[in-house]
Amino acid sequence: MVSHLGLREQALQGTFPGTGACRRLAARPVVASHDLRMPRTGNEDDLVVFQVRDGEIADAGSWVYAWLRVGGDRRVVYVGATGLPPGTRAWLHLHDPNPDIGRIAARYPAASDEPLDVVAVRIAEGVSRQEAKSLLTARLAKEGLLSKDYVGDPPEDAAASAPKDAQQVDRVLRHVREHVSR
Repeated sequence: MVSHLGLREQALQGTFPGTGACRRLAARPVVASHDLRMPRTGNEDDLVVFQVRDGEIADAGSWVYAWLRVGGDRRVVYVGATGLPPGTRAWLHLHDPNPDIGRIAARYPAASDEPLDVVAVRIAEGVSRQEAKSLLTARLAKEGLLSKDYVGDPPEDAAASAPKDAQQVDRVLRHVREHVSR
């Protein structure tokens, strides 16, 4: 098992085994103000502050997200929902050896070489992440926006999975439509 320090050092050096994306990220200028090292944006407000309460990240929110192919059919290969910050969840999808956590690495091996974009939107408090994910998946399927290589949960009936507030799901759907039409 790799220690946390070993992973951190690998992240800082961009030397995760078999991950070209980390090597490319590490080659960019970085801000040294925190352990996660974000690409420099030129904005002096590149400061991240989050709270940990009772051993959990507080107020991370709930998110629904879609992984989009940048080339090929430019459609969605995976839809998910999380209570973690989306960048953290994306990293886990790519790097965790447990296939129930590292779902993209386990189900879509092309992710190690293929460029992908992830679009995520925070969903309203009280809206079920699972319902939002099911609704987004169903709407993407209905509009033919799921890739032939889609590896996520199968689409369900959209009417049966409509959350109280579908506005944020619609935002992701609009982004995917624009992405595919480019």
